[in-house]
Amino acid sequence: MGMPKQLLVHQKEPLIRHMAQLLLKFNHPVAVVLGARAALIQPVIADLPIRVIINQEWQLGMGTSVLAGLELFKEMEGILFCVVDQPYLNEKLLQTFLDAFERLTENDHGILASRYENGRLGVPALFSKAWFGALEKVTPEEGARKIIRREQDKLLGIDFPEGLFDLDRPEDWEAFRKK
Repeated sequence: MGMPKQLLVHQKEPLIRHMAQLLLKFNHPVAVVLGARAALIQPVIADLPIRVIINQEWQLGMGTSVLAGLELFKEMEGILFCVVDQPYLNEKLLQTFLDAFERLTENDHGILASRYENGRLGVPALFSKAWFGALEKVTPEEGARKIIRREQDKLLGIDFPEGLFDLDRPEDWEAFRKK
């Protein structure tokens, strides 16, 4: 991208700030895990009532960020993982996740994952406390993806067709901006 994608400006604010403010609307604790270029990104969200975790092992893979975030929320009933580069993530979808989580019973599987337009499952993903032990064992390279794949026939899929689109390349950003 030529710059940290967290700092790309969307709706007049950096993506990282936009995402943090979106999550704060739900009155649950919010943490942001930063890795590469954390010193550039952190000031953009420093005034928000969130926890910032600096992941010193970010270069090993997404799983290290999962572990860093999980450590902070071990006492919670569940943890929702989001990424900053899904520009179509919105309040309505997040509310759908929270509502579905509230309706889970002891007999339910305890994982909710986004179902993209190609049928693939991914983030945002919400794991109940029953899965924290499995999350603690994720590999740095795969993160929670391995659990989602293994449990795909049992988990609850939340439709997020636009979730397949993310901002990984400059041309992705340009395509998004033109919409």
